[in-house]
Amino acid sequence: MTTSSRTAYEIREVDAWNDPESGWTYNTTYNLGSFTTAGQDERRAFYRALARLGIRFYRSRVRTEYDGDVYEIIDRKTAEPLFVAIPQEV
Repeated sequence: MTTSSRTAYEIREVDAWNDPESGWTYNTTYNLGSFTTAGQDERRAFYRALARLGIRFYRSRVRTEYDGDVYEIIDRKTAEPLFVAIPQEV
């Protein structure tokens, strides 16, 4: 018997500031919604959830980083964090 593990994520928009010594630091975040996925590609589910909210990106303008806990969408030129997906307990 196989069971599918569903994971829920909270989507937050990030307002960050750049400290020359320590890099980008979250100033404030804004809750935009959430999404749930049973698939293995959480990154793709994150982009699809943002697209459902009307948020799209130009090709090669952003990248996704996973630090073992959260997924961040980051501007490629400035390395500024734009959005974050935080796992929630289901």
